[in-house]
Amino acid sequence: FGGWISDDVMLLSGRDSLDDREQVLFTVSLLDGGRVELARGERLRGGLLSPEGLWLAYFVALDQDPAQNGVWLVSTDGSERHKLGRDLFGAYQWRDSHRLLVIPFQPEAESHEIWEVDADTGQVRQLSDPELTPFNIANGDWTVSPDGRYVAFVESGDRNIWLLRLPD
Repeated sequence: FGGWISDDVMLLSGRDSLDDREQVLFTVSLLDGGRVELARGERLRGGLLSPEGLWLAYFVALDQDPAQNGVWLVSTDGSERHKLGRDLFGAYQWRDSHRLLVIPFQPEAESHEIWEVDADTGQVRQLSDPELTPFNIANGDWTVSPDGRYVAFVESGDRNIWLLRLPD
């Protein structure tokens, strides 16, 4: 069970059979039993529904087909699917129903960065500049405020909780 998309539609993850290696992310309607396949692959991970259930973010890593590797956004009605650029592979959380925050995996970087992806338009913008606001999140310990205006995180240097205000 991946979550509720609406009052009568749920997100599920499973396999077509016990012997099948591919995992399938799909929706099921409780009203009519209708099923919509959103994604299929051997290494689907990190499924995260947007707050109103309009979008699903997930990632694929170490797939035999390199074109499948990366972070993906798929509308929960199955009508749209977008792969984020290679430079946006990393941790992600929803800011609101349409905007995904991404902290790219950059092992050599001195500081983390926060980027925003608009799921509807595909527009990408950088929200933090490591030259102006350097920070390092410890162990992926970060969260977005309910109104999407702030990110709270544990700073790896001093282990304190810090608050970062995001631009509108």
